[in-house]
Amino acid sequence: MKARRFLAHVPGLALAGAVAAVAYAAGRAAPIIGGPVFALVLGILVGLAPRPARFDPGQKTASKKVLQAAVVLLGFGMDFGQALRIGSSSIVVMLTTLCASFAIAFLASRALRVRGKAVGLIAIGTAICGASAIAAAAPAMDADDDETAYAISTIFAFNVAAVLIFPYLGRLLGLSPEGFGVWAGTAVNDTSSVVAVGIAFGPEALEAATVVKLTRTLFIVPVVLALSARTAWLARRPRAAGEEPRSGSSLGRGAAAFPWFVVGFVAASMLGTTGIVPAGAAKALASAGKALVLVAMAGVGLGVKPAMFKAAGWRPLALGLACWAAVACSSLAAQAALGRW
Repeated sequence: MKARRFLAHVPGLALAGAVAAVAYAAGRAAPIIGGPVFALVLGILVGLAPRPARFDPGQKTASKKVLQAAVVLLGFGMDFGQALRIGSSSIVVMLTTLCASFAIAFLASRALRVRGKAVGLIAIGTAICGASAIAAAAPAMDADDDETAYAISTIFAFNVAAVLIFPYLGRLLGLSPEGFGVWAGTAVNDTSSVVAVGIAFGPEALEAATVVKLTRTLFIVPVVLALSARTAWLARRPRAAGEEPRSGSSLGRGAAAFPWFVVGFVAASMLGTTGIVPAGAAKALASAGKALVLVAMAGVGLGVKPAMFKAAGWRPLALGLACWAAVACSSLAAQAALGRW
């Protein structure tokens, strides 16, 4: 049974790997663009062609599980002390962007007449960590599947945009590698996109971006706890006639969606920094992580379906754009105020 399940993922993983190999060669030829950008764009182009459903399981594994493995392996290339310094010194920037996302979501949703729990999900996804945060928050909010899909498709549009434009904007603004990394780590939604833009800007930017992004991811914990407490309180109120009681624990489901690979990243960083894993092996593992990023970005691209953006409509996209712009601008403003540009 396990062998059959594994074989079901082979076609999609092989396709993502083939796209990643072409992207790697293209990235070597045009390093200013970078392999991850090529992997995403090529994946989107290949994904537009009709393909059998047997490719889907491997494509989803590439965009999720392979990405998680890549982030853990990248930890071997991070100095834990440096990571701790960058993460702790960026808390003010993270809190600024968190507040900006929620404030703009509140105001823009009223101006755009966007209603329902999708508003909160879009704000959380933009402020914390994209689809992972939405997946963790949705059960805690008792959101419908349609609302969750709505929010994820909106967030995904800006993940794609970030990979394509952030490295160029960073150079245009004259950001330092660490400044760009902090900006990307706080203003780009999803982990895959953060890693991709970090690689495109350079090794120092990648380190800062990854650390800030994973530190930012930890905000899922208090957010899910708060949302779960609110949902539990609402569930205790008298129900309307015919309304069925909610089943299961939203807290448990939210915790299950928490990206635990963050713990693996921290552990890998500590193992590499302390020398428990020899320097040569740590470097090789970090390089393997960068290679897996290409496979993951190819998987993300292969999963793009133009129809999902059409189904979402323009209002949630406009709301997502407003939140994204607020987070990007407030991150830069906070860094400028702190003298860290």
